[in-house]
Amino acid sequence: MLQLSKHSFVEIGCIGKANDDDEFDDTWVVKHRPLTFNMNELVQLGGVSPDLLPQSTFKTASLYYQALAEMRILHLTSQRNDANDSAEDRRTKYIARCLFRKITRAYQLCEDDAGPFKLFCDDPRPGNVLSNAQHRVTGVVEWEFTYAGPTGFARSPPSWLLLELPELRKQGLDDWTARY
Repeated sequence: MLQLSKHSFVEIGCIGKANDDDEFDDTWVVKHRPLTFNMNELVQLGGVSPDLLPQSTFKTASLYYQALAEMRILHLTSQRNDANDSAEDRRTKYIARCLFRKITRAYQLCEDDAGPFKLFCDDPRPGNVLSNAQHRVTGVVEWEFTYAGPTGFARSPPSWLLLELPELRKQGLDDWTARY
């Protein structure tokens, strides 16, 4: 993960070679909108049309966070009714998504809003890491959900590495609604 964070980009999105026709050119740039694990799940399992997902790259982290908030609401509106446990569960999920959208619109969530952006992989599971008998990493597989993203994404530990939920998640939605 530290190796990935050495590369910097001026936009958020999927990368490609700057000049596809020149096999000796090793310059990589952001060329397409990001393809995240969540976007894939929305289309594959959620029945969301790919046309409803963001179609362009992002110049700032704020614009990307706002797009993420809109995708969370899109996910909720496209879910099957049996995906929620109760009316209270649906209400809580809707409020949480609206609060996230409100926060992304009202606040700049990171200091380096205009970049540089770092490579980020949505799927850094231990099963995707190859190692030798001395437990040294020899390779990583499944890079399909890697893109240039906000620096905070690249510097966050993978969720499977966390031993406890972050303090904000323990507080509950009622504490957030009172604050915002």
